[in-house]
Amino acid sequence: MIFIIVFNFPFFPNSSIAGIFLAMLLLFLIPFIKAKHKKWLVVLLLSVLLLLFALLVLSNSRAGWLGFAAGGSFIICFYATKQRKRLFIFSSIIVLTLLLLLLFFYKQDSSAGRKHIYSISLKMLSDNWISGIGIGKFKARFNEYQADYFSTHSIDNKRALLADNTFYAFNDYLQWITETGIIGLLVLVLLIYLTIRRIIFLLKSSRPIIIATTSSLICLAVAALFSYPLQVLPIQALVLVCFGIMGFWPLQKVDNSTQQKIIPIAYKFCLLFMSVVFMFKVWNEIDRRKMENKAFELARSGYKTEAINQYKQLVEKYPSSGYNYFLYAQQLYYTNQLPAAYETLKKGMRHYIDNKVYKLKAEIEQELRMNAEAEKSYLRTICMVPNRMGSRLDLLNFYADRNDKAKALYWTKSIINMPIKVPSERIDKMLLETKAILKKIQP
Repeated sequence: MIFIIVFNFPFFPNSSIAGIFLAMLLLFLIPFIKAKHKKWLVVLLLSVLLLLFALLVLSNSRAGWLGFAAGGSFIICFYATKQRKRLFIFSSIIVLTLLLLLLFFYKQDSSAGRKHIYSISLKMLSDNWISGIGIGKFKARFNEYQADYFSTHSIDNKRALLADNTFYAFNDYLQWITETGIIGLLVLVLLIYLTIRRIIFLLKSSRPIIIATTSSLICLAVAALFSYPLQVLPIQALVLVCFGIMGFWPLQKVDNSTQQKIIPIAYKFCLLFMSVVFMFKVWNEIDRRKMENKAFELARSGYKTEAINQYKQLVEKYPSSGYNYFLYAQQLYYTNQLPAAYETLKKGMRHYIDNKVYKLKAEIEQELRMNAEAEKSYLRTICMVPNRMGSRLDLLNFYADRNDKAKALYWTKSIINMPIKVPSERIDKMLLETKAILKKIQP
């Protein structure tokens, strides 16, 4: 049952993120195997084995594996004797370094793609390091920066082939600092400091639940360097549980020093604030998804007017959900309400941008006879995700319709010579269409 829940799409965007969740759960259970509750030992061992199988085999999560290795190393080093502790720590550092290198080469294309994302994200940070781009604005800014990059670089090299629509930095710390700037960096440093100080104090008790909580948080901290677990609600919930244990778990030994009185109070305040924010997000997520499903069903069933009204209510209630602006504009476009669709799309672009958004923008501009703007939007679509043959074909048809033979010839050659990421029947059809256009413009 847990595998059905964890690997179900509504809960997690992909199996890699689910793997991080599994790794945290697995590390949380392991310390209790050493506890004295022998009647639960068989259940614990069976659960650990099942979770380990799911993590290593089903998830295929490199960030989850690395996080599990880091959290597991902490558990081993914590229980090691004083004579062997230094040896275990040194060995763990070597093993984690080797594992990181191994995982980098395990999926070389994916690793190269991450390097590209990091370089674009760092460019965003360098341009906005004081105030940041704004919380939640990564989905609206990254693809624009990527389009700027490929507008001045080759769109047919290996890096272009790996680029795709990207909405996360694949490093939660980098994304947070990019969105919030210096203030966000200071908040992050403060939270890490309070967490570490609290962990150091709590570990004096050597209780399994504290070790379990600490190892799970170490797993998350490492995994967040290479993925986006903190953007996912189930993992956010698990983090709040871990923070709640650290902040409110009663201890037999109490440190009455001034520092250890202040830190728990600050920690509890942060936890309560984050819990309120989380509950608000969960409520909005449930309500928003209900409205989205209703709008989608109306649109699919052909009730265009009703779908338009539903999308209008949706974007008014949740304006930061930029993708719904795109769907709203799309419905307006289908009903030939071109000016309204254009204005709606531009509003949504403040919150969300991908190549489909620019394609729709180009199509609307073309029908409104804004040909210069449509050309720029088609070009923007290509530069945003260079490995899409369909985007190049759209621009080719645009030039062919206007009998611009020079530019049409350039893009026919671009399509025919472009590297193919994944061969398919659709690709073959687009190549045939391109060659047919080529015959017309160059008999």
